[in-house]
Amino acid sequence: MLRATIRCTSVIALLACAGCPQESIQRLEIRPTPEQFFPLNRKGLAMPFTAHVLDKNNFLIAVETATWKSSDESVLTVDVTGKVTAIGSGSAQLQAEYKGFTATLPITVKIVGKVELTPAKDLTIKMRQTQQFTAVVKNDRGQVMTDQKVVWSMMGYAADVDQTGLVRGQAIGESVLQAKAGDEVARIKINVLDYE
Repeated sequence: MLRATIRCTSVIALLACAGCPQESIQRLEIRPTPEQFFPLNRKGLAMPFTAHVLDKNNFLIAVETATWKSSDESVLTVDVTGKVTAIGSGSAQLQAEYKGFTATLPITVKIVGKVELTPAKDLTIKMRQTQQFTAVVKNDRGQVMTDQKVVWSMMGYAADVDQTGLVRGQAIGESVLQAKAGDEVARIKINVLDYE
């Protein structure tokens, strides 16, 4: 299953309204703000946005039904209610329009596509021997995600692993090394032998 993360980097666009009284509408704001925003961490999950009409003192006049657009529907889509759905990795602009006022919100979608391990094959080591593994996380477009966290774990008692990917043989038997990023998991069998 692919995962995604959507991050807001800006929410407010200052606007000029042709034909609108200055004492009434001054700008449109897309909410939630970054402080209120929670990540969409799986492809297909959705987040509702609303268009808030503000006056010159930044007081809320109304929450209105705006016209919504996405600048790139291969990254995200938005319906008539302002609900945004993550589609694919990339960046897009969410736009709301109301009575000549327009607000835009840059959104980045990050979807984990797969985790690749090096060494990439099942491994045999001896007790107390160590082996360093590395993980490369790629998005759904095959691009490397350098800032994606990887969580290492080991199934079984024969070996253990720390959060740098360093594996150590502990007892005779077999364990399974796991490296997880988002919902994607890479696995490799570790066979541990006795000393010679």
